[in-house]
Amino acid sequence: TILDLTDKRINCISEDQHGNIWIGTFGKGLFILPNGKEVLVENVVKVPLKNGIEFHSVYDFCQINNKMFVATEVGLLQVEVNSSLSDINLTVSNPENSKLPFYEIYSFAQTNSTLWAMGELGLIKLDKSQNDLLSKLEFYPFEKKMDVYFLSSIVIDNENTLWGVHDMGTYRFKDGKFDYNFYGTGYSKNKTNNVFCDKEGNVWIGTMNLGVFKYSSDKFIAYNTEAGMLNNVVISVLEDQNGNMWAATEKGISIY
Repeated sequence: TILDLTDKRINCISEDQHGNIWIGTFGKGLFILPNGKEVLVENVVKVPLKNGIEFHSVYDFCQINNKMFVATEVGLLQVEVNSSLSDINLTVSNPENSKLPFYEIYSFAQTNSTLWAMGELGLIKLDKSQNDLLSKLEFYPFEKKMDVYFLSSIVIDNENTLWGVHDMGTYRFKDGKFDYNFYGTGYSKNKTNNVFCDKEGNVWIGTMNLGVFKYSSDKFIAYNTEAGMLNNVVISVLEDQNGNMWAATEKGISIY
């Protein structure tokens, strides 16, 4: 089935607790395919702009209870919907109306108690126990020389270490401190697109031209065209329910 929704790039897809499919685009806003509806363009609902809120690009989703948190170029969007999508409540938080230190947010990662968000200037830590998630916010700025962009992502491994990617490599964050110079054995410094943590706690890093690196037992293993991959530009990595790793590249999908 093909859903030809927009001529622009699709940045992210997520499913909420009601079974609705959320679709974030580059430049065309936010769409929802209601649960039970056939996959047709005419069944897709475009989330309307309300109360002067205007956004065009969506980079990531994260659901907490009955709210979907949406990473956009204008701040943190919070969307509440009922199961039938008959009522969509939308609010946006940014430096003008909240404690957020930046506008553009690119990626989320969460534990049982904490929501992490990565944006243009650094990381923010939010306490999920708070009714107002932004009332208790901690900001950890990046070094000025580091650059992140819309493909950059963050994950949390089994040891509660946060991993993130930037224009020239990978960083780790734990106990309030960044480690920018961590490369380990067998990992080359390279522009990095995506980071993913599998069920066993291994961290996978997709790069711009060196393939994907698997971090396990304090060393890196490289998977690239020499090892049978279709292409060395790895946009994203995913693990299926059988433990197979899927790597999305510029030339197709490689599976390990």
